[in-house]
Amino acid sequence: MLGPVTIDASVLVRATNHSEAGHRECAEVVAAAGSSRVMIVQPTFVIAEVAGALGRRRLSAPGIAAVLDRMLRPSTITLIPLDEALAEETAELAVTTRLRGGDAIYVAVARRYGGTLITVDDEQRLRAQSVVPVMLPAEFLAATGAA
Repeated sequence: MLGPVTIDASVLVRATNHSEAGHRECAEVVAAAGSSRVMIVQPTFVIAEVAGALGRRRLSAPGIAAVLDRMLRPSTITLIPLDEALAEETAELAVTTRLRGGDAIYVAVARRYGGTLITVDDEQRLRAQSVVPVMLPAEFLAATGAA
């Protein structure tokens, strides 16, 4: 059985955009995460990051709220606040892996909970793999039998 997973905002945002390459797999990850027995650990930062990305795409505020509710409401998801200790861990990871601060937050959460990071962000995937296991959406779906 797959342990905890952290799903990067790149997957969540792509899941909402039907015209983007890889949309189907990303949408299936969101559906599988909400219905599977896999524990999902997400930084609270995901709320602002996904909302900002969807807002830049001109989605309405009620539409954004509905998307966030659907993605973050399942009982299999635990939101992890960015406290001082996690922020310091994130800063250390950002320096050692040369990740952007936001990307390092997801890696820090995955590492803290012994989880796997799911991402479609190539830079994050390559730089994080020395720290935590990393999967593409299709790999996650295959591992959970959701493919």
